Amino acid sequence: MVVFNKKQIKLEILVFAIEIVNNQFGQYPIENVLKLYNCGLSKANLAPVKLTTMRKYLKKLKEFQIINKCYTRKTTYCGFLVHYKLNYTTEQACAIIRLYIFYEISSLAD
Repeated sequence: MVVFNKKQIKLEILVFAIEIVNNQFGQYPIENVLKLYNCGLSKANLAPVKLTTMRKYLKKLKEFQIINKCYTRKTTYCGFLVHYKLNYTTEQACAIIRLYIFYEISSLAD
């Protein structure tokens, strides 16, 4: 039986958003990821998030070693451009997220 919780779904949607933005652009404003992420959240019937909340989830993905922030560059037109590198395929990343969430839930039950 597979049990999903909101945190797991939000992290997986963020992985998909990063993959899509990476396929479209080499470097991009963080707002592009936020826009696509909020679109994915709305399709999953979840509330949209602000940039600070998304950054918290990005830190969680870095903690799980799913993504690396390759670079940040300041431009005159749109502020900062970033690029997040996915260390795994989306299927592998989602499996890692599920594993961490499972251990997190099981440690709370102890």
